Amino acid sequence: RGIKLHELVELKWGTSISGYGKKKISKEEFEKLTDKEKNNYIKMIQSGDIKRFAIFWLGEFLPKNLFPKRQLELFEKPKIVISRQSIFLEAAYDELGEFSLGKVSFTSRFLKSINPYFLLACLNSKIIDFYFKKVYESLHMASYYIRYDIPYLYQLPIIVIEDDKQTPIIQLVQKIITLKKLQHKFRELWRYYSRKFRNNYKSLGEILLDDKRAIQEGNFDKVWVSEASVYPDEQNELLEKEFKKFRIVGEGDNKLKIYGIEGQREELLLEIKANKKEFRDIIYLELLELMDSRVKKKTLKDILSKSEISVIQPNIWEKSGNLLKITKEKFREWLEKENFEIKEDDIVKIDNEIQEIDNLIDAHVFKLYELTKEEVEIVLDSLNVVESVKNDILRKFEGLR
Repeated sequence: RGIKLHELVELKWGTSISGYGKKKISKEEFEKLTDKEKNNYIKMIQSGDIKRFAIFWLGEFLPKNLFPKRQLELFEKPKIVISRQSIFLEAAYDELGEFSLGKVSFTSRFLKSINPYFLLACLNSKIIDFYFKKVYESLHMASYYIRYDIPYLYQLPIIVIEDDKQTPIIQLVQKIITLKKLQHKFRELWRYYSRKFRNNYKSLGEILLDDKRAIQEGNFDKVWVSEASVYPDEQNELLEKEFKKFRIVGEGDNKLKIYGIEGQREELLLEIKANKKEFRDIIYLELLELMDSRVKKKTLKDILSKSEISVIQPNIWEKSGNLLKITKEKFREWLEKENFEIKEDDIVKIDNEIQEIDNLIDAHVFKLYELTKEEVEIVLDSLNVVESVKNDILRKFEGLR
């Protein structure tokens, strides 16, 4: 069902200039230029900057003279941008026309009236990702990557519905875009201020063993973690069990869980209860940094030994929380400056709400394409969607009228 994408929008490539990468400059290099020199550059994004619904700019610029005047004019308009090489289809909206583009595609023109936020919901949906992967299996590359080239994108079937029926989905997309901006900024500030003010770091394994000894000695107020389901010095098969992926989840005010993922199956490997919420949040943020890094991690033992939890010594339970406090202070200043309607400064709540809305958007789009519950299950199973996310999408799907 639906109208082919080529009937709705015109797509173009950002640049076909060979060797443009050598012309890039970093944000640090840009800041050293004079104001006159800065006017000769434009922000640039490529596949690595484009995530589902949001642009996480890596801070690169290109000289404006690389592009024809007409191309620059197109870049300066609001546009949907689509990653060219990715594990799944990723599209985001450049609302302010801030960015020039590397070898990624973008909507240079809308041929029919369709709300860009509604189109974004369809492009990022699991049903469209499923469709693309099934129809264009030959485009699969190494390490599960796929090439999302314009001729193939043009064949995507996009549902078009009455404007008033689009409203709930548009509102959800606008909210998830805002939340992802908050998520990205918070983690950016955490990386900067935690590294600037910490005077050491400890692995999560070291913290757990230190806290275990403190509890044994009766020093219950001198710990980060008051309870843990597994300790590194135990003979527990969960420590050595290998997984391809892991998921870090924060719950309530002070709980954190680490899941191992194999296909759709999730296995709870570690559950901890922190003595204070700020300790849980610091561990959570640093484990996310480990997950995003190139550090090899196949087991819970790897996570416990290779994580780097920022601390302030001596007595890490006394002042390490200040690392989170300065991050939140700077984050709240940024929120006020940017005038966001959402004022949330709890990173765990932000992340959990992003997942919640993402699942709800998928449920809405499945409903638009008139799939049955059984068909939704087939799509989610084909994409290896983890059990918890799959079940939540199905619950939300059944709850929609």
